[in-house]
Amino acid sequence: MTPVNRTTLRRTLATTLALAALGTASLVCAGPADALGKDGNLEPGELGLYYAQNRTNLLFDLFYAGNNFAGDRYAANFSISPNDNTESYWNRDAQTWSVWTDAYRAGVHGWIPAYTWSNASTNFKNKISSANPG
Repeated sequence: MTPVNRTTLRRTLATTLALAALGTASLVCAGPADALGKDGNLEPGELGLYYAQNRTNLLFDLFYAGNNFAGDRYAANFSISPNDNTESYWNRDAQTWSVWTDAYRAGVHGWIPAYTWSNASTNFKNKISSANPG
């Protein structure tokens, strides 16, 4: 192999390794666009259901549909289920979310518009059992 080819090979290898390192770093440093839900952090694209009024106390955050909250727990207190334990909400998603008073999209149906927060009405206060985006 000629010296020119060795130099070219070394540079190519160094560039490839540098690009691979950058790609790995970008995967590790993922931002809020990678919201997962049910982790106790309300991120853009999620619906947050709060245990108390005015978006206070425990938070249950959803990124995907929740068909039955009975088996779920608030991230900060695993002894309390969000099922029939929600007094306020914050929709940080671009979509309207639907909520129901019973599991599997049954019971009284309501909507939470995109980018809004409020205390739950009397029809839904401590009665929400399932939710679905869109």
